Amino acid sequence: MPRKIYGRHYSLLPLALTPIWAAVAEAWEALAESATRDGFEETLEAIELPDMIDVKEARGDFQGRQREDAGVLFEGGNGASPAHLAQKMPELLQRLRKGGDEGLSVQLPVAGDLGEACFNVSVWLDLVNNQFRLRHFEPSVFLDERTAVDARVVVLRFGPLDPSDYLDIIGRPRPKAFLRPAHGEIPETHSNADQAMTYGDFLGARY
Repeated sequence: MPRKIYGRHYSLLPLALTPIWAAVAEAWEALAESATRDGFEETLEAIELPDMIDVKEARGDFQGRQREDAGVLFEGGNGASPAHLAQKMPELLQRLRKGGDEGLSVQLPVAGDLGEACFNVSVWLDLVNNQFRLRHFEPSVFLDERTAVDARVVVLRFGPLDPSDYLDIIGRPRPKAFLRPAHGEIPETHSNADQAMTYGDFLGARY
């Protein structure tokens, strides 16, 4: 249903789901604190999820944040940097251009704050689709819903999922299970230019 509502604005969907992600995080915490089965079932029945943000509101929010600092994308201390992205992003785009999106899992950095991370996912989806004129990608999105996560990442799954994908995403990933275009083996320090980059600048980049 959300895909149909958002149509060609699929990249905005993670941002629109921000209140639902937050509610899910609170629900998990409440369920974890249940000491008995009866308490667990009572808590479960009481959970109510809010509506997602209207597409017009989400679009306005997304456009209104274009001048904000995009450096938060790379602040997780997990080896991600704009320099790594500039070097490795062409590989991802080449695979997508050749139809290699079937069975492709991509791991990308997002902010530690959950609300900001939802916005960041929309930024990544928009960036990927901005590189193409005639193709439009709507990958499955996997984001840790916990409210405080160091070095948080999102997984974008292009193509259908199979059982081994779930093990990689929520369990123990196989070696080279993900393409990680923004990450390098050695963390980099960020220059002033990196920190000053706006989301508008970031989304306008061509690779």
